[in-house]
Amino acid sequence: MEPLNVILKDGRNISCCRTGSSGPTVIFESGMTCDKEYWRTLQARLANEFSTFSYDRSGLGKSDIQNHPKDIYSITSDLEELLSILEVKPPFIFVGHSFGGTLSKYYSHQFKTNTNGVVFIDPSDSFFEERSLAYRTESQKKYWNSLSTRPDPEETESEKQEFEAFKHAIKATKSLALRDDITTHILVCDNLTSWFDPEVDPYYSFDDAPKNILQRDNETWIRCHEDWLKQAPEAKLTIVQDSSHNIHLDNEEIVYETIRETVLVGASNKTL
Repeated sequence: MEPLNVILKDGRNISCCRTGSSGPTVIFESGMTCDKEYWRTLQARLANEFSTFSYDRSGLGKSDIQNHPKDIYSITSDLEELLSILEVKPPFIFVGHSFGGTLSKYYSHQFKTNTNGVVFIDPSDSFFEERSLAYRTESQKKYWNSLSTRPDPEETESEKQEFEAFKHAIKATKSLALRDDITTHILVCDNLTSWFDPEVDPYYSFDDAPKNILQRDNETWIRCHEDWLKQAPEAKLTIVQDSSHNIHLDNEEIVYETIRETVLVGASNKTL
């Protein structure tokens, strides 16, 4: 799967990967600061039956950084331009991990008539932070906030742009309802806070992030996504056991089967 280099109208080079040649197009959208390499094996497997498309967002992987503010609108504009230049044909199935899930939710409205379905892989939730802060003490809230605001001397300008785009997207989609007229599957992990590890995180504090709070965070994460079903009762939600936030890396098979099912069911529903 050799990458394609596409030059946008503003001169930026965007790195993409397009495989397969039949059926609906599966479009992968990565998590924050992640590139298209995370989808390599899944994309190769799905390309045996469907068209697939992945890319590196501006500033990530092998794509040029942009010299203007990065937000959900500029990201969407880039994707629209890429699909047009490469003549990637609908219908589309969006597959989004984490921040990519937020973007995919937005895309399902922007590409409304061309979207058959969405697969959310442990997607970001606009209400999780405020719900998880509600049961913390003041010192625990301060510690939580420090995790995302502490200076990182190794943070690149591209990573800063991604984080700003993420914050903007979370706010911009907070009131955006999940579509209930397309095939939707939500995969949610049961071990979101596995990244808290006192062995590797020098900022870790058992006093400010005790295990009972982390367990409650895991439960809150699941409850947040169960609430998505209030907007789209026909959507499917699967709690993936013994999985971290990176479900597509921990449990590739269930992600593969879920995408494949969503493509086939989505295509079937459109013909009815």
